Amino acid sequence: MISDENEHLHDVHERLLRMAAAGESDLSHAFAGANEDDAAPPPALPELEGAFGTYELERSLGHGGQGVVYLANDTRLGRKVALKLLSASGAAGATARARFEREATAASRLHHAGICTVYEAGELDGQRFLAMEYVDGESLPQWIARTTNSDAATDSGSRRTRVDAALHLVEQIARAVHAAHEAGVIHRDLKPQNIMLRRDGSPVVLDFGLARDDRDDGEVLTMQGDVLGTPAYMPPERVRGTAGKAADAREDVYGVGAILYECLTGQRPFRGHTREQLYQRILTSQVEDPRNADPAIPREARYVIETAMEKAPDRRYASALELADELQRLQQREPILARPVPRWLRLQRWVQRHPGAAIPTIAAFVVLVAGVVTALSLLASVDVEARHARIRALVAASALEVERDPQRALLLGREANRQLDSSATDELRTAVRSQLIEVLARSRRVGDFEFDGTRIGVGFSSDGRRLVAVGRGDDGACSLRSWQVNGEAHPIDYHVPPGRRRHVTSCAFDVVQNRVLLASWNGVTRVVSPSTGELLHELAPPTPRAPLHCANINRGYHLSLTCFVPRSEDLVLTGSRDGARLWQLRPGQLQGREVWHDLRPEWQDNLGVGQIVVSSDGTLCAAGEHDGTVRVLKVESGELIGQGQQHTHNACALGFDPNRPLLVSSADTETRALVWNTEAAESSTGIPSELRLVGELGVDGRTPILVQFAPTTRERPSVLLVTDSDRALHLFRGIDTAPYFERYAVVRAHAGVLTAAFSPDGSRLMTGSHDGMVRIFDLEGRLIEEIRGSDGPVPAVAWSPNGELIGSSEHYGPGRLWRAIDKTFRVERVPRAVAALAGSGQRIAAGLRDGSIAIADLSKRGTTLASRPSSGVVEHGMVTISMRRDGKRLAVGARPNHLDLWDLSSGKPRLEPPIEAANATLGGSNYLDFGDGGELFVGTRSKVVAVHANRDIETVAKVKWASIAVTARSVAVVGTDIAGTDIAMWDCQNGVFDSDRVLNFDAQETDRPYMTTSYNRRWIALLKWNQGIDGRIRIIDAEQRRVHRELHVPQTRSVALSANGDRLLTTGLNGQVKLWDLEPEAPRLIAELRGHRSIVWGAYFSPDGRQLVTAGSDGTIRFWPAQFDGLEDLLKERLVREFTALEEETYGDLLDH
Repeated sequence: MISDENEHLHDVHERLLRMAAAGESDLSHAFAGANEDDAAPPPALPELEGAFGTYELERSLGHGGQGVVYLANDTRLGRKVALKLLSASGAAGATARARFEREATAASRLHHAGICTVYEAGELDGQRFLAMEYVDGESLPQWIARTTNSDAATDSGSRRTRVDAALHLVEQIARAVHAAHEAGVIHRDLKPQNIMLRRDGSPVVLDFGLARDDRDDGEVLTMQGDVLGTPAYMPPERVRGTAGKAADAREDVYGVGAILYECLTGQRPFRGHTREQLYQRILTSQVEDPRNADPAIPREARYVIETAMEKAPDRRYASALELADELQRLQQREPILARPVPRWLRLQRWVQRHPGAAIPTIAAFVVLVAGVVTALSLLASVDVEARHARIRALVAASALEVERDPQRALLLGREANRQLDSSATDELRTAVRSQLIEVLARSRRVGDFEFDGTRIGVGFSSDGRRLVAVGRGDDGACSLRSWQVNGEAHPIDYHVPPGRRRHVTSCAFDVVQNRVLLASWNGVTRVVSPSTGELLHELAPPTPRAPLHCANINRGYHLSLTCFVPRSEDLVLTGSRDGARLWQLRPGQLQGREVWHDLRPEWQDNLGVGQIVVSSDGTLCAAGEHDGTVRVLKVESGELIGQGQQHTHNACALGFDPNRPLLVSSADTETRALVWNTEAAESSTGIPSELRLVGELGVDGRTPILVQFAPTTRERPSVLLVTDSDRALHLFRGIDTAPYFERYAVVRAHAGVLTAAFSPDGSRLMTGSHDGMVRIFDLEGRLIEEIRGSDGPVPAVAWSPNGELIGSSEHYGPGRLWRAIDKTFRVERVPRAVAALAGSGQRIAAGLRDGSIAIADLSKRGTTLASRPSSGVVEHGMVTISMRRDGKRLAVGARPNHLDLWDLSSGKPRLEPPIEAANATLGGSNYLDFGDGGELFVGTRSKVVAVHANRDIETVAKVKWASIAVTARSVAVVGTDIAGTDIAMWDCQNGVFDSDRVLNFDAQETDRPYMTTSYNRRWIALLKWNQGIDGRIRIIDAEQRRVHRELHVPQTRSVALSANGDRLLTTGLNGQVKLWDLEPEAPRLIAELRGHRSIVWGAYFSPDGRQLVTAGSDGTIRFWPAQFDGLEDLLKERLVREFTALEEETYGDLLDH
């Protein structure tokens, strides 16, 4: 551990750095309170004489470099409080004062039982103070010392009790932290010292002095590279100084994981003799297995800690709530989502321990492998072994690059596939094939495109072949760069000539005429071709002094100050400080013609246009002005239709309803959006008529920020998106009565939405945010796709004209190109964990844990959700489902005796009247299956029954805990009490069991065996489950009544057979999915399909054998190809480049030239 002396010196060093960065001249107080063991005097405070305003001071609770905390009595309310006073030395520093105010602001907005309540914050006689809840109890370090050092801690039973107590304690901390995140506050300094325990044992999170408000776009209180927080608990990105302003919730997830480790083991997760050594271990070392300190700690706890403390933020739990739920599952002995670290990631982490650049780092690895290859060749003189070693090295290198550079990973995987020859073993072919499938499934990113400067917007050329980015260069000038999406040609650039106030403030893309508008600060708007970089037109106001365009950035959103007029080839609208203008672009002439100018007589310097929008038919435009006025004009003539003056300040967000004469507007200081009727009104006085206000829309008391309509048709209701000041998405649909919109969905999936865009067909919504993620939703607000857009905020996103590609860009990093639709490796997301999967033909049904269902189609994107009535929510979760052969009826069973029948014959699932399964408790693992006659066979705890189409129930056989599989001529039953045999065939015609032994299967050692049949009803797959440990699988020929194949796949949860029984799909408890070839006498592994994060509960083969479907607890339904003959063609489609010269040099020893 860090010695006290070293800790003291490093604390002083960091204080000096921060004070110097803040411009403080007196640095002497950097030494105050640096080492508590030295019993340094408390920071200088004015003489208080036992009282401070209305507070009576009793005693000091503690002190630090910035202030002192007293136990005080609030004489007004007669309660004990913790009174924090900023020291005189701390008050001298601007940074210290700002942090003190930030703590007060952040904590006062939080209201949760697990977060310390702030009663009052203020200043008295120049002394800043904070009055907080006084937590009468012990600190978390005291609890850790007391529970880990006690005599009871040596007893195994007591140790397990302490472990459970620690898990429960940290779960409560995680839920409190999540509450802070929901309020937009990120703590950034979570550690045991900032946790107190009340006398009832409940934890309280303290000290938000380093907190970040993720809605705050204000000044950053740290200099570049400054490291804040307590070193032992800081995430790697904070140590590296790369977290910067875009701190997100995953920093606190890391901190909670570190607290969990210390609560379980009594030790910090990382320790070192010096600060530098500690930092190095945080960046490169893995957390020690907590069971080394206490064998009573469950193995799963290690996986939870490793996931929470991942080096890469995107591999951690996405939120503190996810971590809290995981800890709850761990306490309840339920399966967890976290998985052991895969081997390829362990290899990647080994490489990441070296701080060099990516390719030189891999180069060292490649040189090592090349040396092994050479040694094998020389020692064994066997070229085959050397070739196989090269292929394995290529597979490993491809795995390393999947996240960092998907194109490089594809190239390496392709090279490994090319080098396979007749000497390759099945195991090697499977490894290469599995890696190719994984990288293809994850290769949504087509490429990165470099761009210098701050990004303003991103878009596509009209043919979709070029990605275009617009921004400000480091010199302040406006820049445009476009790239071919296939990366074959060099980028095309356009730069505004240098000059005063020429940098870009707004841009717009015309995907019909293939043009881009660039609006500069000096009022000049330029029209540029993204395909050639040619300046087509220049729109300069003919005024003595150029009016300035308003750089209107509303809470992070860049709002439009210029736009093309739809259905017109030559009209452009611009907005500036002196009003709105319409321009005509004249062929062959650089300067555009001003058609009209909406110059208001009462125009003043502090007014002007903040946003300008145009209706979808190109007939009307609306200008939102800084005084709150909304003006609607005719595009053709500039005639004023009317104006609304209900906003008090800065009407900054506007949108026209594409179907109705309605306009929605919002202002940046109000908690409502206004709905206006835009139809012309008569005015007899000559004064502009008032727009008619017809409705108000609220977004839960927050400020509407972005207003945007989805493209639509007259046959489809209007869909309106409104984002609020907490970055939530609110979706409204058009209705016929005032206020003409109703909210139907609220999405809070982002840590700070910055931008949003509807797909060209209006069916999907894409967002970019502070957390670096790009997310795609359907119009019901359900998450469809989630993509790591960048390492920093994503302020710009765009769809290609055909909706198949998307572009994203971070503020300062590269532009990125992605596939919006992956038709080969499709993923559907559902709101809850999937517990079972069934299908028939092209239709798939997933049973969710709460009893609801999701219906999907093999050939079409999207899912249809249907829920049970709230009064009938299943308590114990879904167990099994079955779909009738014609796909028109679905049976859903869940213990103890819920049996639902769904009618799927229409577009929307309809729940039929309930069936109580003959008042019997439902049975084995898969106790439902439809017969070819439409009857439903149900296994219960004591018998097998048939539910006929007329809902009559017939007892078929008395078999306990029966699992069922219907074949072509019989019903196969496995139970725990079948006399003389362990699997019996019931003849559907004469209703008797076959007396011959079908399979010697020891049911007494089996926990509810699992059975399923192939689509042709001939083959049965029988899994001996035993909680997934055994994994013994038998393939049974139902016609010949014999075992056809047998294999052993440990930790298998479910199985599925291809239509003719030649292939088997197994799903595992660890999230893996394996495809097997059953034609050889010894079944052969074809490929591992990686993608699920947790237990996979169901699998399905399409009838034609070309598609696979899997679903699991991670809430995803994944579609995979079942045939891999076309991998080479798919690689050609996904690859947009070849190896670079540097890559060829790096991997030269592995490439087959």
